[in-house]
Amino acid sequence: MTKEFEPVRSLPALTGTYSNRQLELAQVLDWYSEDIAAGKPTLVSVLGPQGIGKSTFALAACLRIAGDLPDVQLYCDAHGSDPEARLSAGQLVVRLLGLLGMAEKDIPADDDGRFAEFRSRLSQRRVLLLLDDINDVEQVRPLLFPSSSLVVVVTSRRTLESLQINDFRSLKLDKFTAEAAGELLGKVAGQVVRHEQFAVVNEICEGLPIALSIVAVRLRDPDYTPEEYVDEFLGGRSLELLELDGKRPVIRIFDLMYDELDETEAKAYELLGLAPGPDFGVGVAAAVLGEPVAAVKRTLDRLAKGFVLERTGKRRYRYHSLIREHAKEKLLKAWGAAEREAAVSRAVEWYWRLEVSLDRSLSGRPDPVPARSHYAAIPPAFTGDNAALDAAPVFALEWSNLVAAAKAVTKLPSHELTVLFPLALWYFGYQTGRVDEVIEAYEGALGLVAGPPAEWQFCRDLAGLHEKAREYDTADSYIARALAAEYPPGLASAYEWYGLAQEGRGEPVKAVELFLEARKAVPLMDLPDEHERAYALLDMHAGRVQFKLQASGEAHSWASATYEYFRRCEGENANKAQSGALLGRIRRDLGQPADEVVALFVPALEAFVALQMWEKAAELADELFPLTGDVSYQARAEEYRAKLTGE
Repeated sequence: MTKEFEPVRSLPALTGTYSNRQLELAQVLDWYSEDIAAGKPTLVSVLGPQGIGKSTFALAACLRIAGDLPDVQLYCDAHGSDPEARLSAGQLVVRLLGLLGMAEKDIPADDDGRFAEFRSRLSQRRVLLLLDDINDVEQVRPLLFPSSSLVVVVTSRRTLESLQINDFRSLKLDKFTAEAAGELLGKVAGQVVRHEQFAVVNEICEGLPIALSIVAVRLRDPDYTPEEYVDEFLGGRSLELLELDGKRPVIRIFDLMYDELDETEAKAYELLGLAPGPDFGVGVAAAVLGEPVAAVKRTLDRLAKGFVLERTGKRRYRYHSLIREHAKEKLLKAWGAAEREAAVSRAVEWYWRLEVSLDRSLSGRPDPVPARSHYAAIPPAFTGDNAALDAAPVFALEWSNLVAAAKAVTKLPSHELTVLFPLALWYFGYQTGRVDEVIEAYEGALGLVAGPPAEWQFCRDLAGLHEKAREYDTADSYIARALAAEYPPGLASAYEWYGLAQEGRGEPVKAVELFLEARKAVPLMDLPDEHERAYALLDMHAGRVQFKLQASGEAHSWASATYEYFRRCEGENANKAQSGALLGRIRRDLGQPADEVVALFVPALEAFVALQMWEKAAELADELFPLTGDVSYQARAEEYRAKLTGE
């Protein structure tokens, strides 16, 4: 047998600590088995961002396959992440021919001749080829040839979608799970890391294997205790602390990624780190960049295909936390303070318009007094009977970003929205129990509020939030401040919330008295069109308290009138559901047929679920089980409680 047909095995050994990706490895091996049975080559692209462990995983998978392929096992690093060292297909084939034993002087001078020589030497052999760090499909295609005994595995930090034309299957490597991160940390650190320390480290590293590996080594540093290292890690210098032997490999790979971006992509990479919140959609990205939505969408898609950004949903993106830190460092070097403030201001204003449009769709309450002119200028996001049901999931999706925007605006100099921004968070936050974040936003703006209408609005809203949080003494103190603001149009609402706080603390008689005081003050409201709604709300509250006082007959008349009112109204889904649930409970107590009660409970439950009012949904599901005998309501009640507690 000639030398060129002797076995060739150039796969490197798997060194260091490897935490198995068992599911992904099983997938590649399954594909290999399927292709053998079908008599076709196995072609796999392993994709993912820098530092995710593509090379290590691909090598581990190839070593598992290599036992079946004793003939030719070739490995070549294409240096795709380094523009200065990147190899073309012609340069790759020269290296591969060298690995096959061909002397440099015998290698054809032209690429076509080299590719032909490569294919002829391997066409009758069983071949495993691992091409690491490919940047472009044209580095791969000329090396392919028809053979049922061919296995080609490539790694890339680009999606390389056109490889699918050549029948490549794609495997995207995701970040390590908490379990896998803990396994890696334990293997390398060689010591017990407390759960809270691990949680901090993994939250910042976000399952990025290269970062976790460095942290694990640093936790063994005798000059640090784990507590000291983790404390420094929390101080916002994460990238600097990911250092080994005087080098910072994470910054290095991020720099290589950044250097490949064109001018438009680099601008987006830098500035979008300023977008408030954990992720962002195309709309706010266009606002931050000051560019058309369609153009920004194309830029974001390119960044996502290069794994610079992660997709979190349709037209939604986020940074890995370490990449975002890197982007902010580039931002500080490339953009001045005024430009950065302008970008944040555009983001905040975009979120303000979004939250007002959602609040107008969701809430039937009067527009907040200090923001009436703003509300009038922004149309609701949705209209019609189901407007609130359509708005609620969008509000939930954007909630963390809206809360972050409320904080971001406080850091802008003298911005009008510093005071106004929390107002549009109130209704959704109250109904869904997200009150802590709204309280923080309100209290941060309260010191800037001046004048009776605005002071009344803020104090009344804060009273409602604290009532929801069952902090009744604090609610009472804010009501006292609202009443002291001497704003007559707000008296009815102030007494209403005062009564709700008394009801919550177990003072139903006093609550009814306050609801009656509120009724007397309704004519003072400065929006006559809102009078009927105000009476309906007070009737609902009075009916609920009378029911608690076991005066079901009297409660029924109050609840019936309220339910009929809200059922006629467009929107008002939350109040329609609450009044329907109340009426159903009263009728159940009065011994009316179960099917009539269920007919009120079921649509109320579905509305609570659609509006993400999980506490009320769980209560109603519990009540539906004995009425219907349907055990699925028990499971649903547990599901809603889990959502309520964030489990």
